[in-house]
Amino acid sequence: MRIAFSIPVQAFDSISEATAEIPMSIGGRLLTEQRLATWLDPEVADQGVVGGEVRLWTKEKDGPHLQIVYWLPTRPTDDLILRLRDDLLVQLDDGVGEGGFDVDLGGHTLNIRHISGAEVRWEVSDDGVVVPPIPKAAIAARDGQTGDLAHAIEADRSSVDRIHQGYTALGLAILYGHIDAVRMLLLAGADPNHVDAQASSPLTLAMLTRALNDEDSLSVATMLIEAGASMDSDPQREVLYSYAESRGKHKTAQLFSA
Repeated sequence: MRIAFSIPVQAFDSISEATAEIPMSIGGRLLTEQRLATWLDPEVADQGVVGGEVRLWTKEKDGPHLQIVYWLPTRPTDDLILRLRDDLLVQLDDGVGEGGFDVDLGGHTLNIRHISGAEVRWEVSDDGVVVPPIPKAAIAARDGQTGDLAHAIEADRSSVDRIHQGYTALGLAILYGHIDAVRMLLLAGADPNHVDAQASSPLTLAMLTRALNDEDSLSVATMLIEAGASMDSDPQREVLYSYAESRGKHKTAQLFSA
């Protein structure tokens, strides 16, 4: 099922801040490579919501507006629709859309901003898009439910690297500090070098997360390296060392000091 939200916008010249007209020719343009579903509340994301792409439309009938599209495995409830609406407004005010979206017109730039307080409209339709099954391994890894994780891996080992909330199951296990889940996923063949939506590797997540103390970060980093995590380049080692030190993980930092 597809749900498309529509929000009126205004355009401003990026230099003068004067209001500007939006050319009809740029209708349909994707405004960011990021997807809002990456930052959904877990209770919403766990219902299988994917997508969240943001496009600009300039149809005369509706006026210029943002269109944010999500896909779901089943028809959404009214409560889910309202939660998605509220979440996307937060993202536009204080997340992906903070400060607006810049559009290069080949010589000057327009800054596209949603109109605060304007009515948000939506439309639900069945467009035939098949949404992948809810990634049970990722949810179990995030929540530290090792029993459920074991069942999910046994049911479909190939699903361990499925993306949920912008991360694989391994990334979520690391972020939320579940060492046993990390171990299980690596034994199941999870990719120790997968780069997430924020361009962070599992090693980077292990250095930055506050859910792992120094000892636990060292254990996780060691497991990742033994599983094939890459840290061959000097810049990569320096970055990992810096991240570990910034979190007070001095023992872990020594892995990258050589």
